[in-house]
Amino acid sequence: MRFYLILLLFLVACQPAKKNLSSNQQVNHRVLIEERLGGEYEYVANDDDNYWLCTKVDKLQPGQVNFLVYDLTNQKIIYQKKLENGTVGWETATILIIKEGKGNRTKDYPDGYRTYYFDIEAGKKIDRVSKNN
Repeated sequence: MRFYLILLLFLVACQPAKKNLSSNQQVNHRVLIEERLGGEYEYVANDDDNYWLCTKVDKLQPGQVNFLVYDLTNQKIIYQKKLENGTVGWETATILIIKEGKGNRTKDYPDGYRTYYFDIEAGKKIDRVSKNN
């Protein structure tokens, strides 16, 4: 009987430690993202809430955007890039739409920017986004 009582007390005492461990892991990935982006950042979760698109705009150079995609399930950074002048956002739950360029209009880029898509699960640029993606 004493053994079961001691075991029960031990298990109850260990519960707060487990909660602290999970909150420490959450803090650690936020610290990792801050280190990789160079300071405070903003994030937008995808539709499934599996990935975070984390961005940091350089205050001294407003056109410069440093961004990364963090995989919450596997707890790792899966894509990172710096745009000299552009924007990035979610097109679908797993595809980013990226616009970058100097803003100068040319025959190839009438709006001054190059637009492309990046499939974060496949890890590559794609030309088009279909409704099946």
